[in-house]
Amino acid sequence: MSEFLDVRRLLMRTLILYSSKYGFTERVANILADHIDGDVVVERCVKDYSVDLTKFDNVIMGSSIYVSKPNIALLDFCDSYQRLLMNKKIGFFVTGGMPNEAMDVIVKKLSRKFSSTCKS
Repeated sequence: MSEFLDVRRLLMRTLILYSSKYGFTERVANILADHIDGDVVVERCVKDYSVDLTKFDNVIMGSSIYVSKPNIALLDFCDSYQRLLMNKKIGFFVTGGMPNEAMDVIVKKLSRKFSSTCKS
């Protein structure tokens, strides 16, 4: 029956983690949050950022791009939380002048770390 809610979707917790220099990536992160079902937390990734990833089912990471490279704080986060991220559904988004090139950089860097689970 269509009147019943999918309880699993309501219980899903999603972390949207972004790095933003001028605020555009933050705006995109908040727009994404408005379109995701369940409990969504939006946080800015800064140097030495820490979070309890066990509280989240999904992690979406977004970065602004400068000189075809994502923000270093976000890459450091991926290094620090690699083991926990491997057990999550993860997604990425990029903002900037050359998002395709930047996405290639992200996929290459993360593919090395998550070689058995990373799909582009």
